[in-house]
Amino acid sequence: MGRPVRARRHPTLLLAALLLLGVVAAACAAPPTASRAAPPAAAPAAATLGEPAPAAHAATAAPQQAPLTTVRFAGQASTLSDAGLYLADAQGYFREQGIALDRQVLAPPEAVPALASGQIEVSAVAPNAGLFNAIGRGIPLKIVADKGRAGPGFAFQSMVVRPELVDSGALQEVRDLRGRRLAVPSTGTPLEASLVARLAAYDLSLADLQTEILAFPDMAPALANGSVDAVLIIEPLATQIANRGIGTIWNPHGELRFDQQIAVITFGPAFAAAPDLARRWMVAYVRGLRLYDDAFLKGDPAARAAVIPVLAANTQVAPELIEQIAAGRRLPGLDPDGRVDADALRSASAYWREQGLQTVDVDVDQLVANEYVDYAVGALGPYR
Repeated sequence: MGRPVRARRHPTLLLAALLLLGVVAAACAAPPTASRAAPPAAAPAAATLGEPAPAAHAATAAPQQAPLTTVRFAGQASTLSDAGLYLADAQGYFREQGIALDRQVLAPPEAVPALASGQIEVSAVAPNAGLFNAIGRGIPLKIVADKGRAGPGFAFQSMVVRPELVDSGALQEVRDLRGRRLAVPSTGTPLEASLVARLAAYDLSLADLQTEILAFPDMAPALANGSVDAVLIIEPLATQIANRGIGTIWNPHGELRFDQQIAVITFGPAFAAAPDLARRWMVAYVRGLRLYDDAFLKGDPAARAAVIPVLAANTQVAPELIEQIAAGRRLPGLDPDGRVDADALRSASAYWREQGLQTVDVDVDQLVANEYVDYAVGALGPYR
């Protein structure tokens, strides 16, 4: 059984962090290698950031005859927290802003250097200790918008426990976690920081639990064979485990919540320096977020009917499973104005700094650039 995460200084983790920084530095020194995707022959020629920008567009709709500018976006594949992006693309919001979205799949260790070096313009990343270390050492990235949060009504990440512990009454409240075996996906994450904060309210720390690192695919077998008592896991995996009867989604009397900023949208330096295009991109993205919130925050049946097929098509999660997750209030939260929870980032950064996972100071107020969401909200009006 692994030792408490709080006490770890695992050499593999340190080596991985150093390798990430080396990759970032090398990418910043190397010339961009990615090429822009060419538009279909029948479509107008797409402009690029290195060419003259198209004429200024209206705040909420670009002229349909205007040439489209290709913007390259990179993120991980098939995640529900990309809902705002999927919807803005499917509904044509980007095209209305004169933008052709080129969606690419890149793991975060590849996306960060690609973004910094201009091989992509926009990326979705998890705000973790490794990212903050890279930014603190001079990687010129800006966090510009929300791409998923956990909080009341949107518990995208859950603690799932062995059913027999609940059925027997062995787990009734947070204090009953003392001495239990808990699997987490990694260290230096917002999930870890928020868990520590919740445990502290009950005079517990990670040192009071037997904590080990497991990849998400390994968590269900570990619960099934009893090698762990509980796991911290995301949707749709949490609901799938519960549906198979090998785990119970556990939230005792609302005591154990994970308020956190799960993921963020980041702009590369060249894109951030092209304010007209960056603002138009954000207008389209915020419209996608608002359609999502119409469906799951307001409960608008027409919006829900439009949103769920798009999410299912992009994530390969069955519509009925999305409905079940939504009914359980466990979808990712997405701010309808696209605003990042800076307080959550600040708290997480302080914890990572204390643990030695984040090795440089980062000013969150300087890292988060609100000018783009401010522009989008001004163009679209307040969300009611």
